[in-house]
Amino acid sequence: MVKRVAHESAQARVDSHRDVVPVAYVLSAVVDGCAHVEQVSVAPAHAGHGLGAMLIDHLGALADAEDRPALTLTTFRDVPWNAPYYRRLGFVTLDAADQGPQLAAIVLREAASIPGGVPRVAMRRSPPVLTRGRARGR
Repeated sequence: MVKRVAHESAQARVDSHRDVVPVAYVLSAVVDGCAHVEQVSVAPAHAGHGLGAMLIDHLGALADAEDRPALTLTTFRDVPWNAPYYRRLGFVTLDAADQGPQLAAIVLREAASIPGGVPRVAMRRSPPVLTRGRARGR
């Protein structure tokens, strides 16, 4: 069951096992008018069952209902469970010129705060893109 929790400019959606124990969540905010995925997490014991993709699809459906142009996120470019995973979910990498000012500022802040110069990327997905069956693209 997906439950919504809101706090000022950020929102969370939580998937619970048997309506008791939270096992996955997505944190989101609005960035440059888009629904921005701040964080997705799934408990290791529940990984590999599509919960993260389901939460992202849920957020995509909400973004579409709110007439938001897209979902965005920032992530590590080369970590297999980051950018490559999101590509499989329909996200595309954005060049700096294609990023809005708020998204570009997030990328710069993250790049400056993560030691070692590990490459970060901004990504975008236009809703609705459902990963578990139906529609892909508008």
